Formats: sequence, structure tokens, C-alpha cells
Amino acid sequence: MDAKVLSIAVSSDRGLCGGIHSSVSKVVKKQCRDNTETSVVVLGDKAKPQIAREAKNAIKLTFSQVAKNTPTFTEAAVIGNAILKSGIEFNAAQIVYNKFKSVIAFETTTIPVFSEKSIEESRKCIN
Repeated sequence: MDAKVLSIAVSSDRGLCGGIHSSVSKVVKKQCRDNTETSVVVLGDKAKPQIAREAKNAIKLTFSQVAKNTPTFTEAAVIGNAILKSGIEFNAAQIVYNKFKSVIAFETTTIPVFSEKSIEESRKCIN
């Protein structure tokens, strides 16, 4: 049985370059094809219709008008809390976003999100 994965797609509400949104959408849609147990949360309006064309039923939550200015910890905490309270079942989570390389280049990146339990059980670093 495949793991229940939560994939968080990070895009924006505004146009920018189409490739920025479509690259995140492509990664998330592939994850949904590869694992039917994938649930999706979409940040920003631009990636939502792209992902919905192929994986509409996987989209569990969407957020728009996020980080209209510089993103803050408070916004991240509100989104994280909404995800945890939503009832979405998952045992692994990841964030898919575009990592800035230069003014004309970006790299679509996937990073893991660790559970509270795994953080509590991790080895402590001593400085």
C-alpha cells in the first residue's frame, strides 16, 4: 500500500511567468499519478486550475491572497494550523515550490515536511 502523502503546491495569485506555475503543477500532478493516495493543498490561485485538470479530487484545500507582501511566520502558522485541523489524513508531507536561481532561472524543488513526532524523536544537536 502506498503512503498517504500530502503535497503542498506553492504558486502565486498573479501572472508572473507561466512556466513558474506550470513546473510546480507538473510535479504535483506526477505525484498524484504515481500515488493515488496523494492529497494536495494549493497556495495561490495560478496552480489550482492546472492541477485540477488532472487531479481535481486530490485537491483538499486551497489558499489565495497569501503573502501579498513578504511572507510571515504568522501566515505560515495559520496555513499549517488549517491543514492540521482539516482532517486530511497523511503520513508524509512535502512542499513543492520554485527555488530562486537568478532573475531568469528557477529550480522546481520538493522538500519534506517533518511531523512533530519525528522532530521530537530526532537526535539533539549539541553546540
